[in-house]
Amino acid sequence: MKNWQKLTLVGVALVAVVGGTRAAGLWGNSGNSNDKTLRFSLPTPLNGLDSATITDEYSITVVGNAGEGLMRADKNGKPQPALAKSVKSSCSEVNKLDYFYSVN
Repeated sequence: MKNWQKLTLVGVALVAVVGGTRAAGLWGNSGNSNDKTLRFSLPTPLNGLDSATITDEYSITVVGNAGEGLMRADKNGKPQPALAKSVKSSCSEVNKLDYFYSVN
């Protein structure tokens, strides 16, 4: 392979890598550093945001990362109320342990 062909091949590869990383948003963002917007790049449109009806992998990923549940883990890994105002538990013969959540 001649030198000019090697240089052309390296140049094309460099442009593809730099352009691809910029398009993916890995560098060059001129947005506000305090921006709290969650952005996802998905190969298909979302089928919905209702956790009871979604079935595709991408919608489940977005809902799982953007939605908040009844409980969350604190910095020590202990469960703390998130959307729940309070949690009570009781033992029963049928289910051994039942949890009751009061929601805000």
